Amino acid sequence: MAITHPTEAQIDTYIKSIDPLYVKAKAVIIKVENDLWLSNNMINNKKIIEELVTMLESEKEPYLLDTYRMALQMILDQTPDDVYQ
Repeated sequence: MAITHPTEAQIDTYIKSIDPLYVKAKAVIIKVENDLWLSNNMINNKKIIEELVTMLESEKEPYLLDTYRMALQMILDQTPDDVYQ
């Protein structure tokens, strides 16, 4: 049987999956997506970003602020710039 080595992306995904802040940020994104879906809003990155910014503006708890910031950064990292479109 051949030995397979994990790719860098797989290792990165694994490391992030055990980071508690990453896991909580992912949970926040899923909650925002579910809330948008339940309110019959279109789900896209722009709407998710708007919701996360609203959450950041109204939150006072430092740990939750860090979680919301990480969630926002995760969405921003996968959203293409529309400046050139």
